[in-house]
Amino acid sequence: MVVDDWIPCEGQGKPAFATSRKGNELWVSILEKAYAKLHGSYEALEGGVVQDALVDLTGGAGEEIDMFHESSQLDLVSGRLWFQLQRFKQEGFLLGAGSPSGSDVHVSSSGIVQGHGYSLLQVRIVCLYPLLPLQTSCCSTRLVAFPPLHSVYATIELLSL
Repeated sequence: MVVDDWIPCEGQGKPAFATSRKGNELWVSILEKAYAKLHGSYEALEGGVVQDALVDLTGGAGEEIDMFHESSQLDLVSGRLWFQLQRFKQEGFLLGAGSPSGSDVHVSSSGIVQGHGYSLLQVRIVCLYPLLPLQTSCCSTRLVAFPPLHSVYATIELLSL
């Protein structure tokens, strides 16, 4: 796929969509432009599932754990889900989480924005508390206690390369 380096901008020449945290890098905006072209428009990128984007960008195989499913709830209560996440992270899987649909103005008490996808940066225990640091492209990193509450996120996406 061929894309040019003309990036849609808002006022004062600021890119309208994804950008690098470093002001002098364009690769994030160009990658997003190519992905938007693949899907037909920038609007087509609104929403979606973390797993689908990871599969598209890496060619790996994705899997989803639905936190509302009864078997996931049993794995959560028994501790199997925590150990499974630790194993996935140790084996180099890319991990993500998606919060339930909602508006950007709906934010949980732990800072999770509804309707957003998050990268699971680490799976670790700190001071005997299992924690999942989460990061989204538009927001800062959030540290979320495990086990999660339904209001925090609805799915966990995995990618095996």
